[in-house]
Amino acid sequence: RRFIFHEKDGIAPLWLRRGASGWRLDVADELPMDFLRELRAAAKGTRQDALVLGEVWEDASNKITYGVPRSYCLGDTLDSVMNYPLREGVISFLTHQSGAGQLARLIRHQREVYPAPFLYAMMNLLGSHDRARIINVLSGCAWDDLPREKRAALRLTQEQYLMGTERFLLGLKILCALPGAPTLYYGDETGLQGSADPYNRAPFPWGREDTRLQEAVKALLQQRKNTPLLQTGFAEVSTPDDDTLLIRRFVENGRDALDKPAENGEVIVRITRRQPKT
Repeated sequence: RRFIFHEKDGIAPLWLRRGASGWRLDVADELPMDFLRELRAAAKGTRQDALVLGEVWEDASNKITYGVPRSYCLGDTLDSVMNYPLREGVISFLTHQSGAGQLARLIRHQREVYPAPFLYAMMNLLGSHDRARIINVLSGCAWDDLPREKRAALRLTQEQYLMGTERFLLGLKILCALPGAPTLYYGDETGLQGSADPYNRAPFPWGREDTRLQEAVKALLQQRKNTPLLQTGFAEVSTPDDDTLLIRRFVENGRDALDKPAENGEVIVRITRRQPKT
């Protein structure tokens, strides 16, 4: 602990002083809670805006680890976690395994159990280094049931690829409309394919990018960046039907969800998985 936390030469403060923005902790729920508290104190003591982000796959407000209840959203351990429950909910919705109502319930649940500073710092992701490429997953071609050596040369058909990329853009649209930080795994925006580890970690495809997909991703992220309501506005979700999710972001009375001054307004984002009629 001295090696990691010491204020003069500990690893955690040292790299923050050298310019790191914070620490992302692999399997944070395998670490003792007092260790996480010391790490947070060391990070914040060095740089007040340093991020302490943890990998926690389940509900971070109420998790049992080694028989002990733990909560990571109380302001004494982590600032944020990787939002795998939301990822699973979005994938399930886009692949027609569940309906819009189930996804809306998940979104409401997280709003209920997470304090606003934690919810609005959530690392909302679709792609991950621990899972097959999101385009494969959304096209139904993760090939998890095949032996590793048989997965190396597999590639999506054009039809599968188009399905995967269309669903990926819908998923990213959901992330950009919700509280939290929409996050890209490198290469997903270029159409990079691959089954589970190690084929999801291929080199970036320089010169072979899907520029159509890149531009669509860029447009979604630019809209998010340029719309304060999508960043810190209050959020409500509704489901006109089982294929459609409406996300309403708004500010009333001049204060946003973090109780900061903000301009009143409203944005409604509509996501439907229903195919347009031809």
